[in-house]
Amino acid sequence: MCVKLFFLSLITISTLGVSANHLNGFSTDGCSRAPDGYLVYNRNAILRCCVLHDVWYWLGGTAQQRLNSDQELYQCVLNASGSEWLAYAYYWAPRNFGGPERNTSYRWGYGWHKNRMYSAIGGNGEFIRNDLFKWVQELSNKELISLVE
Repeated sequence: MCVKLFFLSLITISTLGVSANHLNGFSTDGCSRAPDGYLVYNRNAILRCCVLHDVWYWLGGTAQQRLNSDQELYQCVLNASGSEWLAYAYYWAPRNFGGPERNTSYRWGYGWHKNRMYSAIGGNGEFIRNDLFKWVQELSNKELISLVE
């Protein structure tokens, strides 16, 4: 799994190009400052929601794409937990604390070497994002957990 992540990172950097503000290899911390799921809910499913959301946040993009990614996180957590309250909590935090203007490890566009404000991703950005989505969805639960530990 680590080897595949390494190669995906190399492909990412080479297809988007390295510049003064280059894109670092994909990384994730799971659900950032929130728990990676709860014992009473489907922990692995919620963690997977967060890692998929991190794919969006790592690459960044437009303000509309950020809103879409946060709405997808809400729906994913709702489907995994059945709890509207929990889904809203996981939606609310990145909407309020994950903007590109923040200097945090979980901001919108955190994969870029320097803070990158809202802007469309050119080149093969969408291909890379889709490839990472597919990769995360295919991870076993054990691989998923080891990715964020």
